[in-house]
Amino acid sequence: MAPNPAAPLLLTLHGNAHDAHGFARHWRGLPEAGYRVALPQSGQLGARRSTSGTTSPKPNVSWPHT
Repeated sequence: MAPNPAAPLLLTLHGNAHDAHGFARHWRGLPEAGYRVALPQSGQLGARRSTSGTTSPKPNVSWPHT
C-alpha cells in the first residue's frame, strides 16, 4: 500500500532507555485510521555495536511501508 501524502503524519519519540522498535507496537493501528506514522531512532539510546566495533543506531520505523 502506497502512503497517502495528504494523510496526517504522527511523529513519535521513544522514551529514555527504549528504542523505536519496542515503542512501535503502540502505534501499529494508526495507518488503518488514515495516519502516516514515523518513529525515528535515537542515536544515543538503543545503540548497538557493529562488527567494526563502532556503535550504530537501530533503523527507524515507519508505516505504511513503501
